[in-house]
Amino acid sequence: MEQRANIKFCFKLSKTATETHEMLVKVYGVEALSKKCVFEWFKRFRDGKEDVEDGPRSGRPPTSTTPDNIELVRRMLADDRRLSLRMIAEELKISLDSMSNIIHKNLQKRKICAWCVLHKLSDEQKQHRKETSGDFIDACDRNPQFLETIVTGNESWCYQYDPERSFETAAATHPAVRPQLYQIGQWKLLHDNARPHTAIRVRQFLATRKVTVLEHPPYSPDLAPAYFFLFPRLKGVLKGLRFSDITQIQQRVTMVLRTIPKEAFDESFQQLYNRCQKCIVANGDYFECQ
Repeated sequence: MEQRANIKFCFKLSKTATETHEMLVKVYGVEALSKKCVFEWFKRFRDGKEDVEDGPRSGRPPTSTTPDNIELVRRMLADDRRLSLRMIAEELKISLDSMSNIIHKNLQKRKICAWCVLHKLSDEQKQHRKETSGDFIDACDRNPQFLETIVTGNESWCYQYDPERSFETAAATHPAVRPQLYQIGQWKLLHDNARPHTAIRVRQFLATRKVTVLEHPPYSPDLAPAYFFLFPRLKGVLKGLRFSDITQIQQRVTMVLRTIPKEAFDESFQQLYNRCQKCIVANGDYFECQ
């Protein structure tokens, strides 16, 4: 509702829909309304609509925050915690406001690095985060080149658009092993605890190739460079875009990646070191927004 009010304010200031969407992205990041939604509200205001409430729809229940929907959202997040509010809302055909209420109020979850996590970590989870962060810092302090040997990667979602229906297509970002480190086996893999990463076949594959896998605590996107550094940069540019095929997604993502300076990638690992320090100071709790 707040974003709709902001859209109306920009409309009254004679801003264009594109300019308005860009400002929303700067303020709300990955939670900003899509460009398509902004254009739809501009059309409504041009047609004389003044309030920012949704109009009544035939057959639509008075609220979408039902026990069935809450349970469906809980199961979807349990299967894939990378799902965005918009992706779940479109799948269940309910509003973003209702989806936000379900996730934050009913399920008691919050966003860390644009990832739905537990609203409150258990003491055991905090201790695990604290110990893992301490081990990481110790390894870096013992070896000044430790950060340079880390390779990381992860996956996120992009939209492939079909005129008749919308498809959600996963576009993966793959780790690029430094050739000189690969030859002598002096590189280490850092990835989170997503099911594709912890599957038995994946672990066997890494073990047979003697790949050193760094420990990463569960529910910790704030300690994963892909989440706190890379994905926000990608999504800030790709937000609201629709793609006709996977090739187009790959081309656009590659183009955006090439605009990021190499020094920025190097700095992200130094940020990881600093974040581990913050995690220890916070006694293993989430430290963002504190």
